[in-house]
Amino acid sequence: MGENKQQNEGEWNMSEAALLETLDKLVKLHDGLLKAAHKKTIHIKETNIEGLQELLKQEQTYAAAINTIEQQRQEQAVALLKERGRSIAAIPTLTDIQEVLKDPVMIEQLQTKKEELIMVVAELSQQNELNRQLTLQSLQFVNMTMDMIMPKQSTMNYSNKQGKPSRLRPNHSMFDSRT
Repeated sequence: MGENKQQNEGEWNMSEAALLETLDKLVKLHDGLLKAAHKKTIHIKETNIEGLQELLKQEQTYAAAINTIEQQRQEQAVALLKERGRSIAAIPTLTDIQEVLKDPVMIEQLQTKKEELIMVVAELSQQNELNRQLTLQSLQFVNMTMDMIMPKQSTMNYSNKQGKPSRLRPNHSMFDSRT
């Protein structure tokens, strides 16, 4: 099978091979982001602020790289569809690409990469949701602790029952001149 794959890759045009390589990069970048999300979970549980800050920088780097590679994937998909004489109405999907390919091995390779990407993105989404919940719980704990340490102040003595400062009657001055 390895020889057949090599032979077919040699027959693939540059657009197809480049698209497959770009998808591989997307899978690897998302996998790296997933690993960072797992580390983030550990740092949240350990309340390691410095570690979280470092991971946020890594996540930003991954996100920028993913955006760049995704833009590249879209451009490659458009070029491939144009090569095949297909009109492009929106951002082409991998399914659109698979429909114009003739080589079953290439179609299978694209399907495999598509499934890998879907799996890693789904797992990343679940991990991010877990991190969001853990962060929310941490904030609730901090708020509860703050409320216990610093009780709420009661209303001041110089206010009426509604909590508004009392006002003098409008027609009387502070000193009653009749006295």
